[in-house]
Amino acid sequence: MTDQSVSRENQIMEAARELFAKKGYYEVKVDDVAKLCGVAKGTIYLYFKSKADLFVRVLVEGVDDIIDDIRGILASGRDLTRTLSCIFEYYEDSIRKDKYFRRFGEIPRGLLGDLPSDVVYKIHKEIFSRIQELEDEVIDFFSKHIKSSDVNQSDLYQILVAISIAIAKSESDTIKDTALSVILNGIKKEAI
Repeated sequence: MTDQSVSRENQIMEAARELFAKKGYYEVKVDDVAKLCGVAKGTIYLYFKSKADLFVRVLVEGVDDIIDDIRGILASGRDLTRTLSCIFEYYEDSIRKDKYFRRFGEIPRGLLGDLPSDVVYKIHKEIFSRIQELEDEVIDFFSKHIKSSDVNQSDLYQILVAISIAIAKSESDTIKDTALSVILNGIKKEAI
């Protein structure tokens, strides 16, 4: 692809991201994206097969960015408490700064039937293996940093999922401290 093609593709994706975040999947038409970009509808189809493909590409790009950021935090060499703190700061900053973050954080709800089946299939195919890999890396990180070998990995995973959901829904400035407390207390209970 030429630099101009890459630039056009990025422009289309940013417009789609903004529209999907504001209106949701069903309310956005390819015409809306084209209009926001100032291009013909056919131009969109030069880069993306369908609205579903565009939607999934926007999600994949967002998920990949988050995964890269979290991997960077895990690889930083910090202790458990500081690493958790950095992860929660990252989520809080993302929620505050990125007006789309909260909306795309609600995508799992779509997997319960709000999205067309072809979109759900593409999300499963493109995104969930990436997320599963990161979840495995997070569990490995915690396993290495928790002194007791008796920690129940399933319970730890459930704690992390619950905290992630709470952070995504929270507007509180103290969610990080609350989440840290819950996780560390959960780990201590498991270690006893």
